[in-house]
Amino acid sequence: MHPYPPLRRRALARPWGGIFFFVLALHLLPLACASQGVGLAPPRIELVLAPGERVTRKFIAFTTEGRAIPIQPDLFDYTQDGLGNIHFLPPGHTPYSLFPYLQVALDPFDVQKGKNHPIPFTVTAPENGEGSYWIALSLTTQPLPRKEKGELAVRAVQRIRILAGIYVTVAGTARPRAELVSPRWLKRNSASGSTQTYFQVEIKNRGNTYLRLTPRLFFKDKTGKEIFSTMANELLILRGEDVRVAIPFPEAPEEAILGGVEFLSTGPPAVRLTAPLYAEKPLE
Repeated sequence: MHPYPPLRRRALARPWGGIFFFVLALHLLPLACASQGVGLAPPRIELVLAPGERVTRKFIAFTTEGRAIPIQPDLFDYTQDGLGNIHFLPPGHTPYSLFPYLQVALDPFDVQKGKNHPIPFTVTAPENGEGSYWIALSLTTQPLPRKEKGELAVRAVQRIRILAGIYVTVAGTARPRAELVSPRWLKRNSASGSTQTYFQVEIKNRGNTYLRLTPRLFFKDKTGKEIFSTMANELLILRGEDVRVAIPFPEAPEEAILGGVEFLSTGPPAVRLTAPLYAEKPLE
């Protein structure tokens, strides 16, 4: 399971000097890399600041397209459901929103190949806050349809939305803590008729910070020796969330009798767990 929301697309047909099809692509947060020629870097900015400390940082908007692309910047809050999916809200609508502590210009701009556009922002750590706060910077491309004379034009115009996360943790107040419950093996049939094995576990974020966790998958033989290990995609677990994840596993070696996952904590030291999360189960 990927830690970030899936690519979502909606098609809208509207008559406006012709029929235009708009496609909104919600990119994977916070991995805001180039998507169809438009990108935002870095993918996330993580800060650990003393209460009341104020800093200025910047994102860079870029494109690989030769023509100028109009961009509309916005801010979004986001939450997470029990399956790890991200849900977006207007800014200021979550308990841990950075919106009241952020200053950033959201004026429209154009971006063109070789002419990157900086987006500076200033953020202040909550003076009476504790733990982690966050918000998403969004860039949405604005289509420039051409008018056709004397005929009804049918044209496909894409609108791409790219997002990057800003995370602030109040220094001296962070208490990262989590636990794993209900580990189990699952088997699911695909549309092609093949069977995929998953290791499912619920991750309970019991601390006051967000968590970035990289799963390490493993198998062991009857002596307890690891005979296979590989890394999977990083997971984002927001503050206060319980998330059930099902991680796909490769086919087990013949000598394997059990397997499981070790979640390695990454990110700034203030939001890292003191020890990896670990779960294993005998193979079924």
